[in-house]
Amino acid sequence: MILANTGEFKLDGRDLVIHPDLKLAQFRQGDIPFRECQQSPDSGYAVCHFSGLMDGMREDWTIRFRGTDLHGLDWRPVETPEEPGRNSDKHNPRQPAFEGRI
Repeated sequence: MILANTGEFKLDGRDLVIHPDLKLAQFRQGDIPFRECQQSPDSGYAVCHFSGLMDGMREDWTIRFRGTDLHGLDWRPVETPEEPGRNSDKHNPRQPAFEGRI
């Protein structure tokens, strides 16, 4: 689910809605299993990595919080055996065909 007018979205099969006012505690208590979440006491940033499906497409995500507030979100499609070359670009093989940042 993506609601572009409000900046909200939800991964397939998950209840947590990611939105601009999401807090770190809400993310950690939500139902999105993250691979890792590192918090730096010096900078105040927390960076969490997770994977999930959005509209049936597997994506890798990095979400950043500054203090308790959402600071940024990056995503990148995951190439699957069923979709070889999905991330490749014929002109620059190091540059993915699509990735996003909020």
